[in-house]
Amino acid sequence: MVWRLQRIASVLMALASTAAFDFTEEAFECEHAAAHLEACCAGLELYSDLCQHDTGCDADAIPELSIDESTCVQRLACEDLVAQGICNQAAEDLTDPTTFYYDPAHGYPTRSALCP
Repeated sequence: MVWRLQRIASVLMALASTAAFDFTEEAFECEHAAAHLEACCAGLELYSDLCQHDTGCDADAIPELSIDESTCVQRLACEDLVAQGICNQAAEDLTDPTTFYYDPAHGYPTRSALCP
C-alpha cells in the first residue's frame, strides 16, 4: 500500500512541477501507466526513476516507457495485463534501476515492447 501512495505522490508532484520543469507528455503517460501496473500486478514495485531517465550531461530525461506503451498499458484491464504476461515482463524489465534499456541512437528502449 505504501508503494502505491508513493507512486501517486510522485504523479502529483510531477504534475505540480510541470510549470517549473520540462515535464513531457511521454513522462506523464509513463507515470500513469506505472501506477496502473503497480495497482494491477501483485507485488510489482517499479523503480522510482522509471519515467525520468538522465541520458548524460546536459541531456533530456527519457522515460523508460514510450507513449504507445504507456497508453496501451492504461487501456488494458488488470486481468488482461496478467493474462497477456505484461505483469511478468514488467517485473523482469522494469524493477531493477541498474538495468538501462535506452538506446541513444534511436531514442527508445532496446528491450521488447511492454505492451503490443
